[in-house]
Amino acid sequence: SYKKGVYYSTVNNANSVSIELCDIANRPVSDEQKKTLIKVCKWLKKQCPNIQCVVRHFDVVQKDCPHYYVHNNKEWFKLQKEIMKAIGLM
Repeated sequence: SYKKGVYYSTVNNANSVSIELCDIANRPVSDEQKKTLIKVCKWLKKQCPNIQCVVRHFDVVQKDCPHYYVHNNKEWFKLQKEIMKAIGLM
């Protein structure tokens, strides 16, 4: 069982979409992965205009996922900001 993260009471399977980032356990996303991630998030924003945030699995249930970004918060916030800007949330 996992601990409650900051978004535990607001983000769940009924109101969120999970995007799996493979092969990044010990490194940041590659430029190609980042471009694809932003492209997917832009598409999701068009389909679901009420999207309000981008969070890690860790932020919901404190699971060590994605591992690299759980242990590199500065890098996570940089990536999160880049995605949110790209989809018009900032």
